Amino acid sequence: MHGQDIQVECHRVSQAVDEQVRALRRTAQPPYIKPTGTTPGYYDESNAAYLIARDKNDKIARSVVIYAGCPAVSASKPGLVVAETIHDYVRGLLTDTVLDMLAMTIQAGGLELVDRANFTLTGTSES
Repeated sequence: MHGQDIQVECHRVSQAVDEQVRALRRTAQPPYIKPTGTTPGYYDESNAAYLIARDKNDKIARSVVIYAGCPAVSASKPGLVVAETIHDYVRGLLTDTVLDMLAMTIQAGGLELVDRANFTLTGTSES
């Protein structure tokens, strides 16, 4: 932050937390539009209410991952178990960008964020 590297101790989450996160993300479902005439039925993934619910559930799931995977985060308010309560606590700690980076790092199994951010692909030529 502000030109300095920051290290936050994180670890992988348990299978139970992983399953809780998947369930949270599946909670929002797009509405099904029934077939009419020659138009087949489809799931309306552009429905505004669905998009709002999906984004909210994704942020709650992200907060659960961070709370479970970063001991420094959970240490100041231990024992939270309700996902919405965890989200209310975690979202006030850091910016969305930092929370996204922490969650991605935890879910990727501890990849170095610096390595991912500076990734370059060198092309190879085969003759």
